[in-house]
Amino acid sequence: MRFVDTDFREQYDLLDLLHGERLVKVSEMHWYEPDESVLGQPFFVMSRLAGRVPVSFPPYNRSGWLFDANPAQRRALWRSAVEELARIHSVPVDLVRFLDKPHLGASGLEQQLTYWERSISWSTGDANPDVLVETGEWLRANLPAQRSDGLSWGDARIGNMAFGDDFRLVGVMDWEQASLAGGLHDLGWWVFFDDYHSTDQGLTRLDGLGTRAETIELWEDLTGNRADDLQWHEVFAGVHVVAVGVPRADAPRCGRRQRHARGEPIPRAHLPAAGSAVPDDLTHPNFQSSNPYCRACARASAMPRNSSNSATDDHELSSSGAEPVSAIARNTRRMLARAAMCDKP
Repeated sequence: MRFVDTDFREQYDLLDLLHGERLVKVSEMHWYEPDESVLGQPFFVMSRLAGRVPVSFPPYNRSGWLFDANPAQRRALWRSAVEELARIHSVPVDLVRFLDKPHLGASGLEQQLTYWERSISWSTGDANPDVLVETGEWLRANLPAQRSDGLSWGDARIGNMAFGDDFRLVGVMDWEQASLAGGLHDLGWWVFFDDYHSTDQGLTRLDGLGTRAETIELWEDLTGNRADDLQWHEVFAGVHVVAVGVPRADAPRCGRRQRHARGEPIPRAHLPAAGSAVPDDLTHPNFQSSNPYCRACARASAMPRNSSNSATDDHELSSSGAEPVSAIARNTRRMLARAAMCDKP
């Protein structure tokens, strides 16, 4: 992950508040150290959570301890997870006002949109591909009318939660993207990744894990809020995924500088024009990376990826020996294409 800026102190203060006030199940914070001479960067120390995490690679719907569990155990895990998500979204906003960044926008949601727009520009050196420019314009033009501030975890998925042997939640992790964007920002991210880790990879969602409709219904019941404009938040999730992982234009490991140094041309990705159908083919050599996040980001950012420089994961090969089309890339492209083609729902 790459962020245009980070605020370790803010993250520490948030986790310290959530744990100290028993608002959300997070690790206990011990201290924050601003002195860079100790480790070279500011840092904080927290307690370790004891539990098991449904890992993303390989997907928990394909193998692992959750796959081996019975439906009743999975149901307990899913409900416990959504209940904690709702607890996050019930934290009084006045307690977390220190997350407010008014210089980025009037509301927390607008602030997040501005932040990730700037992040993409920072990563691409202001050479933003048309599909992201047009999607950003769509998001701006169709901002939800109701955008009240509220705590947003920022990386809401069961892969960032730890569970005990009883399949009940013991802690929530990965808070570096926390903001005041509100609960729907998290719910859109949640259902985006729920699809990715199941149906988008041709996998059947494990019996006992809530469906999309069940998750939305339970979240609405627990929070007392309606999941209106959820499509907008899913589109934003697609852009957000790209923004988090897009390689820096000057990053050595993305292959650009090596090719430039050798005098080789740097190809550009063939992105669809706005309003056109989005092809599923990812056979272009720029996207031959076995890491689905790299593939999604390469596609959307129009930047080359050199497979020899890319991280790998545990994806299986198809029967033909060729790598399967990345589900996260397909899902991200679907969201981006939807934003470019449709009117506000």
